[in-house]
Parts: sequence; structure tokens; C-alpha cells
Amino acid sequence: MTETRVRTLTAEQSLRLLSARRAVPPGLPADLLLRQAAAYLASILGAAVVFAGWREGRWSILARSSSGADLRLLPDDDYALDEVTALGDQIAVRIVDGAPWTLALLPGASHTAILMIEGDWSASTHALAEAARALCAQEGSSTSLGDIGLAAYELARDLAAVTGLREVCELAVRAVVKTLPCRVATFAVPTDQGNLSIVATHGYPVALTEHLRISPGAGIIGAVYQKGVPLRVEDVTTLPGFERPRSRYRTKSFAAVPITAGSDVLGVLCVTDRDGDVALSVDDVADLGILLAPVALALVRERTQRQAQFFAQAAIVDPSSGLFNRPYFQSRLQEELQRSTRQNTPVSLLMLDIDSFKNINDTFGHLAGDTVIKDVADILKSSVRVFDVCARYGGEEFAVVMPGSSLDSASAIAERIRQRIHSYHSTDRALAGLRVTVSIGVAESGPLGSVREVIERADSALYAAKRAGKNRVSTSPVTTR
Repeated sequence: MTETRVRTLTAEQSLRLLSARRAVPPGLPADLLLRQAAAYLASILGAAVVFAGWREGRWSILARSSSGADLRLLPDDDYALDEVTALGDQIAVRIVDGAPWTLALLPGASHTAILMIEGDWSASTHALAEAARALCAQEGSSTSLGDIGLAAYELARDLAAVTGLREVCELAVRAVVKTLPCRVATFAVPTDQGNLSIVATHGYPVALTEHLRISPGAGIIGAVYQKGVPLRVEDVTTLPGFERPRSRYRTKSFAAVPITAGSDVLGVLCVTDRDGDVALSVDDVADLGILLAPVALALVRERTQRQAQFFAQAAIVDPSSGLFNRPYFQSRLQEELQRSTRQNTPVSLLMLDIDSFKNINDTFGHLAGDTVIKDVADILKSSVRVFDVCARYGGEEFAVVMPGSSLDSASAIAERIRQRIHSYHSTDRALAGLRVTVSIGVAESGPLGSVREVIERADSALYAAKRAGKNRVSTSPVTTR
């Protein structure tokens, strides 16, 4: 016997199901309205949909989608009326006509009726129960679909004019509480560490919670983020394990909606304390889904920009030292030499090499060598100006481009670097006996100096320092033409 695949609703499907009643044109005859609803639900789920009702002691088909036309049998004998009534907000999976179907009671219908969906959807019980409730609910939102669409358009327009993750989230929160008046709203987004952080709020200062980190699956926000489907609760005190008082809130109802792009959950927005102190309705959650659609696009844009910046940074930074890499150093040196020619200002170059680096690796190990590389890089960055360009030239060799510095001032800074490294002591106890020194060559670019020329002169000065005994600074005077 082939094992039945359990199907799961996506966030987009869950939100669209909540809009099913309002998506079907009003004023249609009951049978046509049900057929329209069945067709709409089937288009969302990609599965056959049937409405069945209890009439004269048996089940009968009230309406079906075109894909459900082959269904012949209904659960007359093994699924009695009292068993359906006992379902309440739950759903059940039954074998109907030889195949699994998911059944949900339609609460509030004029007669006992059930929604039947082809397949096993038992992994989405809450969402399907909400969808069944939405089909029969009275109008629960004070905002029309036209107004929601206009609000979503205005939000999309405003989002196009802002940049930055926090700015996008703050704008989304303001739009939500304006369109769906609530006293409290919270917007959480995933961090680089894999947990979630609250970045925008309404009704209380974000500073109270921005330090919190929420693990996926933990609490309401974490659960909605992990499952990727919206959650609406009429009375939070009825939730299993609920013990905390809600003294800061005026109602017991809340809703949490994931902002998604495909299968990626980009954030979670929570609202509570609906205006008028009424419970949030299924229509309210559907409205949030429509309103937040452009927010997903803005969050994808921000994520793409962050990734682009990361890759751009990775392309020019040496990962071991955190300094710029050799190609970027040569490009910047070329730029600074061209600028110095136009403005008639000096450019100096420091070439620095760690003395006897092979002995450090042989004595203390290669991990110790990596530590020394990183620590020397940190000393370099802290010893020069913010606009000087520090780079790892290769292996244990470093370079510093110093725009506007003459040979004398660059030599003074080189000596300061040498002394600081000579005084270096690792904080690692395993490296207690380690001593590090460097040799430094300094050259100032001459008139019309090329990249190759200034590097060769600084390199020659560096090797002169090595030949003179290491742990010293050597200079290359400016040449004239």
C-alpha cells in the first residue's frame, strides 16, 4: 500500500483561503455561490474541493470544483452527523471513494455542512479550521477590499522611497496600525545568527525589546516564523501552557502574520488590542496579508542589497587579516598616485614583513601564525589614519598606502608601528613566549611615479632593513627625473 503524502499549506495559501468569501461575487444563488467558492479554493490548493451537507439523514454533495467531479461516495455510514458536529474547530482525514480527503466543519452554516479537500492536509489543521470559519463568518473587517488595495498601493509607493531594514519595518508598522487600527504592533526579522530580532514597534518603545533574540519555534513569533503560516487567537488564555498575565494589553486576541517570499520567511508582524477592544477576525488577518504583500518585496530588496554589499566586501578583503587584499591595494595605489599627480601632493608606501615568520609557525604551529597575522593587522589599522589603506600583500607581508604623507611623516608612523609590534604580547597562554618583530620599508612616490616603481622602491627598502638586522625601518628617498 502506497503511503499517503501529507500536504502542508504555505503562508500565501493560508492568507488567500481567508479571503475566499470576499473573493466570490456576492448576490449569487446559493448553489452557484458554492460552486464559485469550490473553484476558487481548488485554484489555491491545487486539489479537488467539495462542499457536502447533511440532508434527510445522509450526506449529499452541494457543490464541487471541476477536479472533484469524479467523487461518487460520501462517508454516510462511518461518519455520522454527531461525529461531524463534534469536530468543532478540528479537521479530520477520511478515506472517501478509496482516497484520503480532509474534512472541516463549516461553523455557522444554515445546515450542517463540511468542506472536503482532496488529500491529507492534517499538517495544517489550524489554517484549514480558520479557512472554514472564514467561509461562514460575517463581515469582520471595517475595511473594504478596495480600501485595503489602495492602502497596499500607497505602502508600496512609500516603500520604494526608503532604504534600510529598520526604515522598511517602521513604515510597514505605521501602515498596518493606520489601516487596521490596533494599539500594539511588533515587527520581527531574522538576524545573521539565525534568530529573530524586534526592529519596529507601535504602542511601546522598541528599545524595550530590541535587545531580545527569539529562537525559531520559541513563543508566538518564533512559532509563526518556523511554520510560516499566520496565527489568529481570539482568547490567548485558552492556549495550552499559557500562564503569563497580560496586564499591558486590553484584549485577549492577537494575530501574527509571516511575511514571505516563496518558501522564505522574511519577518513576522504581530498585532493586538484591536480598536474597539474587539477580537481580531479572520478578515483582519486576510487584510494584513494583502497589505503586507509589498513589504515582502521591500524586504527581499534589502536582503539582496545586503548580500551584494557582503560579496563586494568579500571580493576586496583578505579573510584572515581583515585587511584589504592585494588587487584592491594595487587599484587604490594607482588612484592615489594619479590624484597626487593632479594635486601635486605626496603619497608614501609602507611595505612591512614579519621577521622569521616561518620560525613562528614551526615553533608554535600554524594556528599561532594565523593569530599573529590577525594581531599585526589590528596594530596596523590602529596606528594609521582612517583614510590610509592597509592591505595584506601576501603571506606575512603587508602594505600601507598613505595619501598626503611625506617620507619623513610616513617614516615616523612606520617607527611607531614597529615599536608597537615589538611590544606585542599575545593574550593566548599557549603563546606566552612568543615575540614578534617586523621590518618596514618606506618610499615616497616621485613625480609621475608608477605603481610598479613605488612598490619596487618600498620593497627594496624593506629588504635593506632585513639585511641590516631586521626589526627596523628603512627608507627609499624620492628620486627625481
